[in-house]
Amino acid sequence: MIVLEAIKKIEKHAEEISTQDIRVVKEHIVGKCIRQGDVYIHMVDDTFEVGKELSIRQVADGVSMGQRHILKGHCKVYECNKIPEYVHRDFSGFVSYAFDVLDNGCVLTHPEHADDEFHAKGRCVVTYQMDKMTRQRVQD
Repeated sequence: MIVLEAIKKIEKHAEEISTQDIRVVKEHIVGKCIRQGDVYIHMVDDTFEVGKELSIRQVADGVSMGQRHILKGHCKVYECNKIPEYVHRDFSGFVSYAFDVLDNGCVLTHPEHADDEFHAKGRCVVTYQMDKMTRQRVQD
């Protein structure tokens, strides 16, 4: 089975079993943080430095069900190597990606957690939760 087929099967299964709520984010408030499982979505200023634009929609690395944090809708995803200055490294020490919410909004979906529906334009940075004892990334 090729990787693309496996991903499509996971996505289909996730849609079938998903019974989670949808959380609506109506405003883009710089400094606000939203948690979805083991990732944090930090709202940052539009001038926050990001890398090149990517053609992916999954903002947590990995192939298991727990890493299926997937953006749907109107957004752009970027490489990101910088943590917002207000984030304490003991809280979230690993950065993954950044994304811009565009005019018509987008939804960050996950099969086991509430989806986050973003209505306001703005830039967000995704970081991973960190285990303070092991200093390793937490994974669902």
